[in-house]
Order: sequence, then C-alpha cells, then structure tokens
Amino acid sequence: QDKLENAYNKWSLELNIGQNKPQKPFSPGYFSADPTKYFNFTGIDHMDLGVRYMFNSTFGVKLDFGYDIMQNQSGTASLPFETKQYRLGLQGVVNVGRMLQFESFTKSFGLLVHGGLQVSQLTPQMGINKDVTEDNGGLILGVTPQIRISNRIVLTGDFSYIGNVRQHFTWDGNYSEQSNNLTGALYNTSLGLTFLTSLTAFFVD
Repeated sequence: QDKLENAYNKWSLELNIGQNKPQKPFSPGYFSADPTKYFNFTGIDHMDLGVRYMFNSTFGVKLDFGYDIMQNQSGTASLPFETKQYRLGLQGVVNVGRMLQFESFTKSFGLLVHGGLQVSQLTPQMGINKDVTEDNGGLILGVTPQIRISNRIVLTGDFSYIGNVRQHFTWDGNYSEQSNNLTGALYNTSLGLTFLTSLTAFFVD
C-alpha cells in the first residue's frame, strides 16, 4: 500500500482522436448520421489533448482541449451543413481501477472516470450564420478504459458526453427553436494514447 501511494504518477499527457455524435438540437431536414445504418463510422471528426495531474493514486484533475467538426454524411438525405466547435474543459478525475483494487488481479487494465465544466465556441461554416461564433458552456462527463502498453505508454478508449446550457445554434448552424430551451448535447467516442511521467499512473509491480 505504501509503495503504491508513494509511487503514483503525477503528470501525464493524453492524445485522442475519434468521432462525434451531435444529438440535439437539429433543424428539420438536417442530421449527422445515416438513419439506415446501426453503426456509423465516417472518419475522424474529433480530437482532444489533455494534461492530467494526480493528487494521489485515486484522485486528480485534468485540463483538456477538444475540437469537433460536424457535417452531413455523403449520400444521406440530410441538407448540407458544416459547423466546428472548440472546447476547453477543467475536470476532476477518479481512478476507479485503483478504488476497486484492479491491481489485485491485473497489471494491464485500468479505468478512469472524469467530469467537470467546459466552455466552447461553435461556429457555422456555411449558411446564413457562416463565421458567426457563439460562446457556450456546460458540463462534460466521461469514462476512460485503459490498457497498459509499456511502463510509460497507455492505450485508452474514451466515451464522453458534452452538454451545453446556453446554446442558441443548432448543430447544423441555424438558430435553435425556443422549445429546445437553449440546450445542446454532443457525444465523443475516441481512442488514444496517454504518456506517463513514470510507471505509476497505472499500477506498481
């Protein structure tokens, strides 16, 4: 126990790429996914970069920057659109793997959960609001499974929910209807690598 507490990793760098799924709001006639397909893999339209600091082996904080581009899929019936969002988040991090003592049965698999506040800028790239930028803010919540590749590199997956609480634009770049109550929801699914300052962000041998 003392070895684990004294050896935990403090600093780490996170790099992720993946896809986004804007959920709401959309204007009539616009959507981002192909409704004829259960799974939609359309290429890379999300990336994020984060720096994490752990206060101890269980709790930490991270600052992260995210970029998303939202657009209609080729070949679908959606009207054409393109918007971009830049996001900055400050989040708490909990090492669930450590809390549940994963180290008692594995040295390779870990699990983090994270959540906090985020601010963002949403900019339509076409249409009547082209190049008009809206400032938003809200919450971000996510879960991050981890697989240790080496003492300093970890493969991660991440699923995050981003909720805006004052979003006036739809994801397609038009003005949202009043019934949407100034809310927006976006999901990110990504794969990435975490680079550790030492072995310890994971488990101590």
